[in-house]
Amino acid sequence: MYYFNLWDLKLLIVDFFFNLSFFFYDLCFKIFNFIDPFIQNGLTIFNSKNLYQFPQNMTFFFAIKFCLCVSFLILVRGGLPRYRYDYLTKLGWLKFLSFIILMFFSSILIFFLF
Repeated sequence: MYYFNLWDLKLLIVDFFFNLSFFFYDLCFKIFNFIDPFIQNGLTIFNSKNLYQFPQNMTFFFAIKFCLCVSFLILVRGGLPRYRYDYLTKLGWLKFLSFIILMFFSSILIFFLF
């Protein structure tokens, strides 16, 4: 009978979060169409020798991504005006609610027609 010891549990947990972080990292690059540093440095499915070959300058890519995200947040926060709450509620009830109802009924119509 095989006993499940604590070391196996630790390995399973580490493996789960390691694979999960790789999944989200890969998903981020696929969604936003960024240049993937892993693919440029030889991390491919077909080459089994260097399956987990990490780039040497991963800090550089992280720094670039961090600077781009912070710059984007600063530009959005500084570039857009602050709306008053009565304007926001008016915008939500008059414009967005009518748009949502229009999209809802058009999607139902498209679903049943096609």
